[in-house]
Amino acid sequence: MQFDIPLKTTDDFMASVIQAHQEKIYSIFFTLPSAFMNDARVIYNKPSYDELLASLKKVPVKIKKYVTLNGRYNPPINYAGDNVRENARMMLDLHDQGLLQGIIFLDFFYIRRLIAIEPRIGELELVPSVNCFIDTIGKFHTMRRYLESACGAFRSKKVIIDRGLNRDLPALERLCGQLKEFDPQLKIEVLVNEGCMLYCPFKVNHDIFISMSNDHNQQQVHRNTDCDDYNLNKLYGCQNSNLKNPATIFRSPFVRPEDIHHLEGKADILKVCGKTLPPNRMKMIFQAYLDRQYNGNLLDLLDAMQIVSKDVFIDNGKLPEDFFATVANCGKNCPACRKCEEVFGRHIESFAHLPKPTRLASRAKSQQPLGGRV
Repeated sequence: MQFDIPLKTTDDFMASVIQAHQEKIYSIFFTLPSAFMNDARVIYNKPSYDELLASLKKVPVKIKKYVTLNGRYNPPINYAGDNVRENARMMLDLHDQGLLQGIIFLDFFYIRRLIAIEPRIGELELVPSVNCFIDTIGKFHTMRRYLESACGAFRSKKVIIDRGLNRDLPALERLCGQLKEFDPQLKIEVLVNEGCMLYCPFKVNHDIFISMSNDHNQQQVHRNTDCDDYNLNKLYGCQNSNLKNPATIFRSPFVRPEDIHHLEGKADILKVCGKTLPPNRMKMIFQAYLDRQYNGNLLDLLDAMQIVSKDVFIDNGKLPEDFFATVANCGKNCPACRKCEEVFGRHIESFAHLPKPTRLASRAKSQQPLGGRV
């Protein structure tokens, strides 16, 4: 299996991760440096176009490169002709230099708009985002048909399947077999370390709020209020749920580094997300999956749970060998089962209700330092 990882533009990350492990990396993904394209993650800063261009030129040719246009919400101004045309210009400029092979997208309105204004966009691989929730062969063929209608052909060389299948091995194996029967060359990608709640009831709305938080026209309207993205999640969403009952985290469909062998023979590519994480944190996560082992805080591996990792410590190295087998054969009737709380919960240390200075001191004693070997 190979990996799909986020691009980090620092010289160290380029040399010690992307160039050093190029044989293990199928593709990288990155955000378009545009004020008029929202994203599926809160973007705190973006490299300039020239900085992005310089970094992409350092990526080995054999590693495929995808831009993420995967925000769930775009304001009308993002569809304005001049703004769409400028985004298309940047992408085609990269494509013409051999520095962009495809687009990971969620907003089909926007893809159709891009192609209408600049038909050459249809030359790129158009890959449905993981948040298109492809978990059946019917969903795949339906999305494929829409793309064929939009640009005349289905050019994607990979399909990213819904993370909800990660621990449902019979369903995962069935879908992978059906996809390979359709096209033996199609690469199957599985997202292993997102850490969002299982079948998260907040997800669609949360994705919209995240996209809105990246909208430069709206930032000053809702930022730092009790109804912005961060505070809504802290008060009512998955962050609130996971802090109240940290054992909920075990139900998330992540796959630990120790358990990725269960995906062999099914997935071709493991997507390791962390687009907004610092380069050193991303190095540590990637190394853990290369080593297939991690002896630190489980939450430090999970992209969506980084905000909770300062309050909850789960010793990944102490989780039992049958962890994956247990959660993969679970009927999801949590009130009747209680294994996450009573068995795996023994390895949870929570500081969420302690005074902040005490919490940080306690966690510092328990947790291994970040960094990682690459």
